[in-house]
Amino acid sequence: MSDFLKLHYTLSEEIWRKFFEAHYARDHSLRLRYWFGALMILVGAMGLGGWYANKILAVGLLLFGLYCVLSKHIFALKSLISIRKSPHYQKEVTLRISREGMLVEGDDFRYRNAWNDFVGYRKVKPGFMFYIDKNAFFFIPRSAFSESEERDIQTMIQAAGLKRLPR
Repeated sequence: MSDFLKLHYTLSEEIWRKFFEAHYARDHSLRLRYWFGALMILVGAMGLGGWYANKILAVGLLLFGLYCVLSKHIFALKSLISIRKSPHYQKEVTLRISREGMLVEGDDFRYRNAWNDFVGYRKVKPGFMFYIDKNAFFFIPRSAFSESEERDIQTMIQAAGLKRLPR
């Protein structure tokens, strides 16, 4: 293993979307909201089917249920819309990962994060997610590294003592 890894990738909309979906997929409150929404849709459909007389209430329950069921996707879309305004959107990134942390460079930005700046990480289907706090994360897409580089990243993470967060 070398002293550092150098990775290069583009922060495309597709990559952002995959990581936002992975982030929101782990939110337990959204899972509860989904099941509550499914129940509201059922109750609303029963109202429209004639189980009770108030059709306005039935439609309201249906709409609220749809919102609850689709919350994960709505939040991911909302995050994607806000990231489109970011200076990093659709930019190419060069990432240097070392035992000290990460150095991220683009055409018009450069920043460094030490491993102790992160509260933990997740290894998800689209790649690695490094959390700065509960809702702020940095990611490395799987397409940016090989299997041997993935092992090197894991080794550096473990050497830094970075906590693996639950899926």
